[in-house]
Amino acid sequence: MKPSFFRALFILLTALTVLILFSGCTLPETGQVISTSNQVSYQSTQSSNAVNNGVKWQKFTTFQLSAGSPEYVDGKPVIRLYSTTWCSHCQWIKKTFDETVKPYVMEGKIIAYHWQLDSGDNSLTSEVESKVPDAEVDIFYRFSPRGSVPAFVFGNKYYRIGNGYEVQNDLQAEKKEFKQVIEELIKNASEYS
Repeated sequence: MKPSFFRALFILLTALTVLILFSGCTLPETGQVISTSNQVSYQSTQSSNAVNNGVKWQKFTTFQLSAGSPEYVDGKPVIRLYSTTWCSHCQWIKKTFDETVKPYVMEGKIIAYHWQLDSGDNSLTSEVESKVPDAEVDIFYRFSPRGSVPAFVFGNKYYRIGNGYEVQNDLQAEKKEFKQVIEELIKNASEYS
């Protein structure tokens, strides 16, 4: 065999590998496509059925405004991260999200969930859950109609698909924006209590 054959084969295999890595994966039990985005891309990650329905507003750098009503339970905003255990982008943000929301939960200011869609566990509790409640799955698909993870839903008012600062490897910027959105929701809690 000629060296040009091996070179062509190498290029083909490299292209296929890149395509597979960036095209997403499928959750076996649902058949829904789960894409693992490492950068927020508002135009490409949201379909016309997405919650924002064309709302053009940007108060925060990486979060979008939902057209729906904010969600507060007992005067506390509900903060969610939907991820999977096998998604490298989800693993990158997991610790930062969990460490950011836990003090707010401990102070009784918010309710927070970090649902791992493949295992069914809420990693913010000491219990090991085995199934994400149907109502939570419905919220996930309402904000991420294509099933993309990581998906952040803060108070059903602000949401984001993918990590905002992973390309820059800036977990501090992620934490700062999480806190800004949470503080905004806490500040407005009295309007929805």
